[in-house]
Amino acid sequence: MKKITFTLLLLTILFIPAATVQAEEYTLKSGKEIKADYAGDAEDTYNYFKLVPSKNGFAEIKVKTSNKAALTFDICNADREVVAENITVNNKKKVLHKVKKGQTYYIRTKGVKGQQHTLSYKMNTFGTLTYAKKYSYTFTNASFYDQAGAIYLKFKAKDNGNMVFMCNANNNVDVQYLSSKKKVLSNISLLKGYSLTGIGVQKNKTYYIKLWKTEASKEGTTTLSNMKCQVEKVALLKNGTKGKAKKIQASGKKKRTAEGLLLAGKSTTAWYRMDLKKKKKLSITFESHLLQNNGDGVELYICNRKGKVLHTEPILITDEASSFYKKKYKMKYPKTNITTGVLPIGTYYLKVVSNNKTTSGSYKISWK
Repeated sequence: MKKITFTLLLLTILFIPAATVQAEEYTLKSGKEIKADYAGDAEDTYNYFKLVPSKNGFAEIKVKTSNKAALTFDICNADREVVAENITVNNKKKVLHKVKKGQTYYIRTKGVKGQQHTLSYKMNTFGTLTYAKKYSYTFTNASFYDQAGAIYLKFKAKDNGNMVFMCNANNNVDVQYLSSKKKVLSNISLLKGYSLTGIGVQKNKTYYIKLWKTEASKEGTTTLSNMKCQVEKVALLKNGTKGKAKKIQASGKKKRTAEGLLLAGKSTTAWYRMDLKKKKKLSITFESHLLQNNGDGVELYICNRKGKVLHTEPILITDEASSFYKKKYKMKYPKTNITTGVLPIGTYYLKVVSNNKTTSGSYKISWK
C-alpha cells in the first residue's frame, strides 16, 4: 500500500507544470527605475515599458542587468509597431532615441533567460557644445538616419580661425555646417572612425554642426565618442582690396610666411604687397588648411603693381587635407610649390581668391 501511494505522489509531482514568469506591462516615469524578469523569447512574452515624454528631444534610456550582460530591446509606437529594432545596450549604459512630446512609446525587452533587467529614462535636450569639452553618445539609428531627422549641435566661436570638429564614429555619419540661421555653409563630408573636419569661423558667431546617417535603417545603434569642438586661431585680416593689401617683406634669404582665413559662407579675396629691392626669382609654397574641401577651392595669383595678373592659370592646390589618429590627431596639409622667373625690381602683389562660399578654412603662403 505504501509503495502504491509513493508512486502516485511521484506521478503527481511530475505532472505539476513548472512555474513561469508572465510578461508584464510597466509605465516608466522620468528618473524612476523599474525592474522586470525575463519572461520568454517569443514576441508575445516580451515585457513592455510604456513612456510618454513631457517634451520634444531624446529619451535617454538607461539599462541595468543582473548578470552584467547587454540587454536587447525594440522601441515601438503607440500601436506597438516597431520603430527602432535590435537596440543592444551594455549594462549601466545609455542609448538616446528621438521622441515627441505627448506621444506614446513602448520599449519591449527581449533579454536572456534568467536575466533581470532594470530600465529608467530621462529627457536629454542636449545641443550646445562647450568649447574643447569631450562628449560621447549612443543613438538609435532610427533617430537620425536621414537629413529630416538630423542632430544639430550648436557651437559659439571664441576666436577667428578654423573650427575643428573631431569624433570617433563607429558607423558612417554625414556632417554639414550651418550658420546661426541654419543656412548651409559647407559641403557634406563623411565621418567614419576617427574623423576631423571643420570650417572657417568668425569670433562670437554661432554655428551648427548637422549630423545624420544616410543609410536608412531602423535597426541597431551608432556611437559618436570623444566628440570635441574647438578653434585653431587664425587672424582675420582686413585686406580684401588692393588698396588695403597687407605689406609683406620679400628681401633676404630667410623663408617668410603669411596666413589667411577664409570664412564659411563668404567669397573671399585677400591681397598681400611685396616690394622687391633687387631683381630675383621667388620660390613660393601655397598650403591649404581647408578641413572641409579640396585645396582647389582656393586660388593664388601673382600680380604687378597695377594688380594685373602675370600668369594665365591660377596657382592651385589639387590635393585634399587628411588626418590620422595615433593618440592624437595628426594633420597632413596639401601644398603647391612654384618658382617664378626673374622678377624686375618693383612692387608686386599676391592675391588669394575663394569664389566658392562653401570653401572655408585657412591657407599659408611661404616664400624666399
